[in-house]
Formats: sequence, structure tokens, C-alpha cells
Amino acid sequence: MRTRQIRLEEKRSVATALHAELAGIDHTLSRNSEALENITRDYYLVPDPAQSVRVFPHMLPKIGVLDPTTIWNTVDAYLMMDQYSESLLVLGGTLSQKVLHRRLIEMPSNSAKHVVMLNKKTSEAIQRALSNLDGHLHRP
Repeated sequence: MRTRQIRLEEKRSVATALHAELAGIDHTLSRNSEALENITRDYYLVPDPAQSVRVFPHMLPKIGVLDPTTIWNTVDAYLMMDQYSESLLVLGGTLSQKVLHRRLIEMPSNSAKHVVMLNKKTSEAIQRALSNLDGHLHRP
């Protein structure tokens, strides 16, 4: 019985940590999309969400405590974030040299609609993972 309780606590801890990180990144994508609605400059800077991933590498060895669907959707969300900057480069972006402590992609203003769409697709993947992770947070 004690082993079962420890496993349940570990599952909740992993789900909570991943949920917090993904929700924060999703919020950043949403704010970025809102800012792009009124872009007036020739270019804008987009942060690479993969640079914000800190928790996932530490949770990866423990991810097996979650069910297969949650694992699949969570890993998929992180893979989409990992590929995000590459997608921006394909859309005409260049790595910015303006800020050295963080990876930013400089995008031409005419790409804003495409970036908003990329943010939406990435957010959808994150929302699927969050939905699955929610199930682990609220189970008795």
C-alpha cells in the first residue's frame, strides 16, 4: 500500500512539474501572437520556446510513471517546441545577434500571420499534453 502511495505521489509530481512548464510556455506563445496582431515595424523578434525548457530534461527519466497517451502527447509538445525555431528560419527568420543571453529569431513583418499560425499549432499540441496531465493532477 505504501509503495502505491509513493508511486501516486511521484506521478503527481511529474505531472505537476511538466504541466507548470508547458502552461508557462503556452502563455508566452499566446502573448507573442497577441503582440503580432499590431506589428508596425519592418521586423520583430520571436523568442525560441525551446530555450525555456528547463524541467522536461529532469522529468524524462521519470516519465514512465505516466500513461502512454500522456507520454505521447507530452513528448510531442516538447518536440514541436524543439522544432519551432527551425520553422521560423524556414519562414525567413534569422538568428538575432541583438541579445546574446537568449535565442531570438528576427522575423520580417510580413511573416506575422505565419508565426501566429505556428504559435497556434504549437499551442494545440501543448493543450493536448496539458489536458492529459490534468487527469493525473485530479485523480484520487
